[in-house]
Amino acid sequence: CKPRMQFQRVRHGEPERLKRSRTLVIEEPATERADHRGAPPAARKPLRNPLRAAGLAVGAGHRNQVHLRCGLAVPARRDFARQLAQSSKAGIVPRDYVMLTGDSYAEGLGDALRERGGSGRRPYASAHLIAERLGRDVITVGRGGAGNARAAAYPIIFEQERRMSWRYAVPPPATIVFYFYEGNDLTDNLRWANLGHDANAGQRAIQLDEVRALLARDLEANERFLTRLSRWGQVNLPGLHFMFRGFDLEVVTPLLDWLAGHPPDRRPAPAERVTRARIGGAEVALPNRLQGPALDVSPVEWSNAVLILAASLDTLKKSGNGVPLVVAYIPSPLASYDIVSDAVSYQTAAATGPGGGANVGLAPATEVAARHVRMRGDVCAVARDLGLPFVDASQAIRAVARERQLHGPGDWTHFNLDGYRILADVVAGFLAGDERRPADCPPRTP
Repeated sequence: CKPRMQFQRVRHGEPERLKRSRTLVIEEPATERADHRGAPPAARKPLRNPLRAAGLAVGAGHRNQVHLRCGLAVPARRDFARQLAQSSKAGIVPRDYVMLTGDSYAEGLGDALRERGGSGRRPYASAHLIAERLGRDVITVGRGGAGNARAAAYPIIFEQERRMSWRYAVPPPATIVFYFYEGNDLTDNLRWANLGHDANAGQRAIQLDEVRALLARDLEANERFLTRLSRWGQVNLPGLHFMFRGFDLEVVTPLLDWLAGHPPDRRPAPAERVTRARIGGAEVALPNRLQGPALDVSPVEWSNAVLILAASLDTLKKSGNGVPLVVAYIPSPLASYDIVSDAVSYQTAAATGPGGGANVGLAPATEVAARHVRMRGDVCAVARDLGLPFVDASQAIRAVARERQLHGPGDWTHFNLDGYRILADVVAGFLAGDERRPADCPPRTP
């Protein structure tokens, strides 16, 4: 597994890849892999505008990553800077801090971020709200699109960067909170195994030792890569004080996004809405293509994805040097509301693969509740078997969702500020000792 300098800019449509070159020209790979369901990637045109390429090379947006051939996404220099420049703490160097890891829910994507125009100096994510509730520093290393393997790797990568940084003496976290998101973590796990490692996790039962070996290979390759960056001074970040004061997030990021040429949302016009829920005593039509609890994942895929979760948490626990690790469960949008329609429109697993897609599936509404209970039970059992606390936000989310929307109105994939506030209350309440007893695990479904 050898590192390659390559950037990914996530957008609606197939992601573009940028190889770092002296001419700053985006070079498309000669061949592309299919997605984790075997569908061929869409054709793409190379982007050869030098100005826009420069914007990408500098690191436009907050989701640029350096990728490895083995499938693990590791932070580039800009990501480490953002982690220390986050405003959910008192200063640049966090003290006695809580670390969040996971996907875009840990990152804080959603309408609250959009409404603030990308400003990082005003609360918009659970990290800010947990910090307010606890009066402690909080940072997040989460990133959109991360499955459980990558979510487990991010704190380990941060620890490697922390030790290599001579400019900022960053202590280890006091607690790590691992966000498990019901809406797409299992499918992200399958994509990590199939695209990154050709594990064929949709056709055969993979073994725990096999997954552990893949995780170890990824992390070893990343450590070698970071060692090279350290020699170049890439993890010591001069000018971070400038970023922490908010100028980078409020001014530079929009400029770089413009240079990178982020396209408008070109999703197809919505069809007649299928899913209906009772909110505030009224029947409300929810958008089509919402994320649900892995409604089209096969039994073999489900078992393999849960196994990847178990191996990932075990790897993170063993590498944490005794740092307490907590698993927090986040329900999907479809499982957050009281569904009153007979069927639901959901986002298929193929639509969560590379490049996304407009794939829409229909399923009986009863299947949402059944798979939610099953997934919650499986994740809780994994945490219990590893001796980790399990904190479930489902009950609190559903209780408030009976009265008002906790997603949207623009972005129905993520929480709005009200949703993040409920999640933060649940997590902060557990960390503060309000609810020290972990949630009980329901019986596992065979």
